[in-house]
Amino acid sequence: MNITKGVVVAAVVAFTGSPALAADISYSRLLNAMNEPANHLMQWKNYASHNYSRLAQINAGNAGDLKVKFMTPFANGLNRTTEQFIPMVEDGFMYVGTGEGRMFKLDVRSGYQAPVVWMHNPEQNMELGRGRARGAALLGDSIYNVLNLDGRLIRLNKDTGEVLFDVNVKSDTLAPLEYGRGPGNNMEASRGEAFSATPVALEDKIIVQQARSGGVRSWVGAHDAETGEVLWRWWVVPGPGTPGHETWTDDWNAYLAGGGSVFNSGSYDPDTNLYIVGTGDPSPWGNPEFRPGDNLYTLSTVGIDADTGELRWFFQEIANEAWDYDAVGVKQLYDIEVAGQMQNVLGTWSRNGYHYTLNRNNGDFVFAEAFVPVVTWSGGLDPKTGKALLYDPNVDLQPYGGFSQRFGDITTGLDVCPHHGGTPTYWPPSFDQANMISYQAGAHTPCADYAVTAQLPEEVHWGKSTGGTWSHTRHAETFGFVRGIDVRTGKVVKETIMQYPNSNGVLATAGGVLLTSQIDGKIMALNADTMAEIWSFYTHKVPNAGLVTYMAGGKQYVAAMLGGRMRSDFRRAGFTPELDTVRLMGEYNTGILVVFGL
Repeated sequence: MNITKGVVVAAVVAFTGSPALAADISYSRLLNAMNEPANHLMQWKNYASHNYSRLAQINAGNAGDLKVKFMTPFANGLNRTTEQFIPMVEDGFMYVGTGEGRMFKLDVRSGYQAPVVWMHNPEQNMELGRGRARGAALLGDSIYNVLNLDGRLIRLNKDTGEVLFDVNVKSDTLAPLEYGRGPGNNMEASRGEAFSATPVALEDKIIVQQARSGGVRSWVGAHDAETGEVLWRWWVVPGPGTPGHETWTDDWNAYLAGGGSVFNSGSYDPDTNLYIVGTGDPSPWGNPEFRPGDNLYTLSTVGIDADTGELRWFFQEIANEAWDYDAVGVKQLYDIEVAGQMQNVLGTWSRNGYHYTLNRNNGDFVFAEAFVPVVTWSGGLDPKTGKALLYDPNVDLQPYGGFSQRFGDITTGLDVCPHHGGTPTYWPPSFDQANMISYQAGAHTPCADYAVTAQLPEEVHWGKSTGGTWSHTRHAETFGFVRGIDVRTGKVVKETIMQYPNSNGVLATAGGVLLTSQIDGKIMALNADTMAEIWSFYTHKVPNAGLVTYMAGGKQYVAAMLGGRMRSDFRRAGFTPELDTVRLMGEYNTGILVVFGL
């Protein structure tokens, strides 16, 4: 492979001797991506985020014969990256990115090796924080990559790796230091904006999402696909004079503390031209006293006009939230019958323990059901509005029955269930449309006690803390799960319990197989009918990226991008001491692509 000076590696001829070229990825192809089951053209398979494969060559009858076909390491010499990139596959070529921002095109047509066609190294400034990348976007003759730390949107020619543009997408709107950018819980925010969510390619634009909170107001924006020029931005935390700002009711401009991190990509409904995405916590996340009011549009699912950036509708899961639940779960789009009428809906597995079903045309609440054994923070949900029964619309500071913690009061914030670290966040569920079941994987973690702290004098302003929030998980058994819900009712109809938690989701296939993993590095195939384990392989590398399956040369394969640090919730001292070796390997990271086949 011929390396040129600087950041680009020149294209090479693949192992067959034939050019590494492929057809353009038209918008029409993206709209019909499910009709190309051999390929994986976007992060979660299609715009509706079904994350489901129609391939069935690997099935419940033969998945037990899966074996490693090849492995490709991505050594970087760093211990500051987490490998969360979901590979994309186009006609026998695979695109893979790494935590420090490098992009590779691999030739996987042989089924037994993956020669590098080209590699692009953007030379990201890794002093700014922990590198991660969750995916890239294909459109036309290009692949689009956004750098988590540098905040650069890079357009590459997908055949050659040539840089077509490299533009800065940061908004440069940091708050003053006293609004949450000091040491403690918000330390990383002082380094500026971050972009861990995968960019999304629409007809002529690329959607980019700002993912950092704590002194940064998050946003969703669109850039011209040809030039990189900013087309519009929608701000999660609205400024003065804009709708929603009145829900920040303090008199010290707490909205400047920011929040609403958009660290996961949304879905797109071409029928309504809506980009539908979830937002994270207000900041500081663990101290609602600093930011009285409902804090719109944090902890919300929002529908944004993809052409103008105008907010069409929103649904807020939790007002004045206090437990780091976020609402960034994948938004799966499908249609169900409700009260005798077909409705266009979306379903989302929320970190707060509920699976919500909303009307995706207007954001109206349809129904929700808990998918974890115990939920305490809400007191149940109002069947008409979807709000917590413990929510009081007449007050600005929500006590939630004492579950919401208060600065200096150790009797509040106790026994909050579920703990925010267990239930799924950014990783993908899988929707089996034939059986109307949505599957998700995650962790059952103990309930938690929360307390607001002020670690340094400069973290106290206006008598409020902008410092860290301490949470202590109660002693109870912790394990992983895969659960499936009937989307017509929201009820759990499938379940298997695993020894360890999951942090990369689940992929269902037409072969009746569920592909998933555990944080100890175990990759698994489950029988979707019985939920029994069919096959497993120990990699001893943490699976943080969703699995994909594709075809090359008439054969089906399963690809796993592995490596990087274990989630902080699972690597605490004493949490699972038997996994210390896996944790250590994550601290000294070498990402690796492992491909399985029959």
